Amino acid sequence: MKKAYLSLALLLAPSISLSAVTGAGFLNVPLSPQQLGMGEVSIGGQDVLRAWSNPAMLSDQSTRGEICMNGGSFFDAGQSGLGAGAGWRFDSGWAAGVEFSSMSMKFSELDEFGDPTGSSMEQAQSAVALVAALRTGPASWGVALKSVTDSIAGNSASVGAADAGVTLDLNSFLVGAAFRNLGTELRSEKEGAEGGESLPQEIRGGLAYRYSPFGLLGGVEYTSAEGQGKIGVGAEWWINRMFALRAGLAGLGAANGQRLTAGLSARIAGIGIDYAAGTHTLGLTHQVGISYGFGDSLATAEISQANEPAEAPREEVAVEKKPAVVAAKPASGMLNVAVSDLTPQGVSASDAAVIADMLRSELVKGGRFNIIEKQNMEKILSEQAFQQSGCTSEECAVKIGKLLNVHRMIVGSFGKLMDKYFVSLRVVNVETGAVVFADSAKGRTVEDIESGIQDLSRKIGKQVR
Repeated sequence: MKKAYLSLALLLAPSISLSAVTGAGFLNVPLSPQQLGMGEVSIGGQDVLRAWSNPAMLSDQSTRGEICMNGGSFFDAGQSGLGAGAGWRFDSGWAAGVEFSSMSMKFSELDEFGDPTGSSMEQAQSAVALVAALRTGPASWGVALKSVTDSIAGNSASVGAADAGVTLDLNSFLVGAAFRNLGTELRSEKEGAEGGESLPQEIRGGLAYRYSPFGLLGGVEYTSAEGQGKIGVGAEWWINRMFALRAGLAGLGAANGQRLTAGLSARIAGIGIDYAAGTHTLGLTHQVGISYGFGDSLATAEISQANEPAEAPREEVAVEKKPAVVAAKPASGMLNVAVSDLTPQGVSASDAAVIADMLRSELVKGGRFNIIEKQNMEKILSEQAFQQSGCTSEECAVKIGKLLNVHRMIVGSFGKLMDKYFVSLRVVNVETGAVVFADSAKGRTVEDIESGIQDLSRKIGKQVR
């Protein structure tokens, strides 16, 4: 009597065909709980595990370095999965990392009529990938090389595969595309075995919009695998700097129907906890993960009000002295950067100080630089009897930068003309005195200026080296 084996785990990713999953369809299951909670939309996220779906996203992680792991259970809990990843961003624009995925599935034996025989066996599948990404201006390019292994009933099969992807950050809009699982057939290692299972090659393309003032992110992504296409839509809302909620709809247009997804995140002192769940006709799927971001804090400092200066703004020429307190040296090669008080023009000095604090907070959040805290700046400059108010020239910026022992100084102004507010920034290379970045933002409301500061911070993070 001819027998066959069938596993509920064949439906782990409902958009993948049964024949595909028996080989390596688990390769197309999202590894990131954040991605799963957002309708399986990968574009726009900043966790290192989204590089599993698009290797270019490795350069978008929210901290310089990140390590993470997760686990999930599916349907009747007879199917489980594990995932892990680590990534590191370099100053040159390069990012490198490694990611791992493993799934274990229980199979029920069926007879030729499709009835259970009472026997079962397990199938184990795993893949490890080496990922590299390069950011060039607004674009990021990534590639992943991976090894895939499948084992069932003592028979193993393995193959090498590759992924390639690109993302484009256009301020509030983000675009991404990836080609995945490019490789030969997953062939059995048993001597004399014939044929093989084709890898479930996948094409992804997505668009996201980020509205920073409210911490909102919305996206849509199309995925095609094994000739079957589906669409996912989702949204993410960071309620504050510590908590986020997600919701989405996955599998639109897929043969197995659409599924609701939801998730949440908590971030405290660089440690992140993520949870996601998704519906299915066979039951809920769950995924929980823990991560640690290092090199910079995941949380930004609170914006604080500054007092009015005791003296009117003026240009100060400092006496060349060694600072009494030396600013912290760059962590792992990051540039030391300081933000000078912005010169007020038609606004109060306290308003200008708040805008400068906004910029410091966004630069800390971006994770590209080692930002000198305002209190440390004031302590060093006061010990040197240096007044930074009114310092707008490159010469003055260089003098302050040398006292603070930083590589780059950010100077500029905040003003109002008629009914519009303007923020103008310049980044000065302390060693050469050259202006390496200059840009401005404008708006009529506080929300407009806050959004403009976030855009300027992202541009500085991408262009200043």
